[in-house]
Amino acid sequence: MEPSKIVLTPEERMEYDQYPKEIFTPTLYKTYFALPMQVNYVVESVPIPHFTHPDTPKLHILCTLYCRISNSIAELISSNVLLKEIREKGGAYGGGSRISADGVFHFYSYRDPHTLATYQAFEKGIQWATNGEMRYHYFLQLEIL
Repeated sequence: MEPSKIVLTPEERMEYDQYPKEIFTPTLYKTYFALPMQVNYVVESVPIPHFTHPDTPKLHILCTLYCRISNSIAELISSNVLLKEIREKGGAYGGGSRISADGVFHFYSYRDPHTLATYQAFEKGIQWATNGEMRYHYFLQLEIL
């Protein structure tokens, strides 16, 4: 069975054509809302490559190699960097990172008294995962070293 086609009258076509046809383009925003509160909720979200991107296999290999102890890279970053930096040093009630199903890596903290230092901790988590410290931690967990 063939799908039915929508046929517009000339008047409907003119009305349809007067509206701009927009194409969705993802845009990254850096927004900071200073609120008169002693503690804040802090979030940073970073898009990760779509499964068709050439870097996606690298992420899967990285996760396969280093995430046998934990469920994901996000869990490793949360437990090894963010917990220490955000909760223990910074005094936030909690925080962590996760990867959502729509392909976004989220960092977060809640009831956090040190907002700007938390963004630095997020960056430190990324550095930890990419500069080899995560690999060293993984081998220590396996008691190879």
